Amino acid sequence: MILFIGLIIWLINEMIYSVCGIKNMYYIKPITGNMDILNIKKSKFPNRKEKNKEYNKLYGIPRMYKWLTSYYPTVREELINEGEKKKVDIFYIDMNGVIHHCTHANKDALPIHDEHELFSNILHYLKNLFYLIKPQKLVYIGVDGVSPKAKMNQQRKRRFLSLFKISDNSKTTNLFNPNCITTGTDFMYKINLSLNKWFKILKKKKVFNFDIIYSGSDVPGEGEHKILKFIREKCKNDSSFKNWNHCIYGLDADLIMLSLVTHLNNIFILRDKFKLTNDSIHNNVVDNIEKMQSEFNVNSESDSGEVDSSEREVTINSESKNITINSESKEIDKSEENKNVTNNESLNNCFNKTHKYTHDYYLHYDELNSYDFEILDIYKLRSSIKTQIATYINKLKKEKNIIFSINRVVDDIVFLSFLVGNDFLPHIPNIDINEGSMNEIFNSYIFYIYKYSNYITYKDKVHIERLKIVLKILSGQEFQYFKKRGINENIPEFTDEKKYKSYYYFHKFGVSDSKEIQQIVKKYIEGLFWNLHYYHFGCASWHWEYPYHYAPLCSDLLSFEKSDFFFEKGKPYSAYTHLISVLPQKDKNLLPDPYKNVYAEDEVKSFFPDNVKIDPNGKK
Repeated sequence: MILFIGLIIWLINEMIYSVCGIKNMYYIKPITGNMDILNIKKSKFPNRKEKNKEYNKLYGIPRMYKWLTSYYPTVREELINEGEKKKVDIFYIDMNGVIHHCTHANKDALPIHDEHELFSNILHYLKNLFYLIKPQKLVYIGVDGVSPKAKMNQQRKRRFLSLFKISDNSKTTNLFNPNCITTGTDFMYKINLSLNKWFKILKKKKVFNFDIIYSGSDVPGEGEHKILKFIREKCKNDSSFKNWNHCIYGLDADLIMLSLVTHLNNIFILRDKFKLTNDSIHNNVVDNIEKMQSEFNVNSESDSGEVDSSEREVTINSESKNITINSESKEIDKSEENKNVTNNESLNNCFNKTHKYTHDYYLHYDELNSYDFEILDIYKLRSSIKTQIATYINKLKKEKNIIFSINRVVDDIVFLSFLVGNDFLPHIPNIDINEGSMNEIFNSYIFYIYKYSNYITYKDKVHIERLKIVLKILSGQEFQYFKKRGINENIPEFTDEKKYKSYYYFHKFGVSDSKEIQQIVKKYIEGLFWNLHYYHFGCASWHWEYPYHYAPLCSDLLSFEKSDFFFEKGKPYSAYTHLISVLPQKDKNLLPDPYKNVYAEDEVKSFFPDNVKIDPNGKK
């Protein structure tokens, strides 16, 4: 018996180590990659003001969306324009945004509700969206399943900060915990049950005349990437699909970039409205291109030239009498993820309540106010980019009818946007979207296109030497960035052009050797390639990660030569491995009973501190 228990503990330890990637925790060593906020070291927790500031950065208005709609204001439209509503053939819903909206909606106080009420809110809001958009052919709903390892640190950050915010604001424990909105929890399992049952009722009662495809949290992959995978596959297999009107509802700014790389003209993003703040937004377009032309000279370089994962999806076809369920989904209750869900009585009670609700309430809906929503027209965004580039190239070359591929240009810009950071990679130190760095990226790229008339990427391939041309332009202000930080943060080493690099690497990475710095550079470039493949073809590797808190310096990326990488696809982690990897110790109640004691093991508990240290890393 003792031997058996020891074996179980060893297996759990190895499982965590396989995700976390290391067996020791130090200030400079992340649990897995990209942990610039959660530096795991026990320390006095920062004051409430600092903590809420970081929380708002993670959960507030996505900065990329704010920048795009400020830089290209015409791409924002009302849902109803001149009395006419946008026609929608296919309506996609990134479901996690709906779940968050219906359970706590970014409120300061997060009162707990009866689960029946929460599920009712979710179903009711979905139904209201259907009536608002009135899709003609299909609704595709994607819920976040197990994510690639590359994203687990970002999820871990959010869940740690979410829990600390709740703890800080709460006088009682009677609060809704948003961390339960994670694949593998009882809460998400019940949502899957409720939605599946509701869709069957909608079909039986013939409430809507469109098909519904539901990819639940038991299907690996992020909701937005499930949506884009579906679009890619349909475009490949159905020539008429590209001619339909596509609307995606979701709050993730990645949806904009993902929509751009589909190269569809008739696609737009539906979002809840927000008001722009008075934050400094840089609206200069290409004021310094002539200066770049005179100061910068690089020789032109020569030309360079999915694996499907099985999904458990429920398809409801309005033209048939039966609901077809993928054979894998029929065995969903037999899977490992569902063996240890809370007792069946609890599930059945919840299910029966929701079942009753869906029968009695499915015909009633509250009309949503269309003016509470706005759309971002991807076609207009593409056209604005094309017009901007053509205008400035024409101005510089003094030629008419400048010809370039807008698809290739858009792909390049999406790739370069990774430098400002995303869910998988930290931003390059002197490239910060809050400081106008997307403007600098656009300016640099327009100059590059004007000067060399070549593209940086081709699908998931990158021409390294061409990338270096843009990086060299962007690195031009690197020292000035650190000099400013040195003055503001009272770090003399940052104000010394000969010392700022070594100081940065030593204090952020704990390294001083050039070979170690090159390894950091290699992993970051590899991350850019991984991201590019993820956007164009799906996940290249479920187990790849960027294993550092911080990014290397832009100037050091210029020394890299390799232009291809090999990624082993692998398989997604199980839902419980994912849960243990991203949840704080205080959330162990969200785990099944057999897993709750894992946090108490000596070799494991250092991964789950009671407090965390927040490094603003130059942020105000």
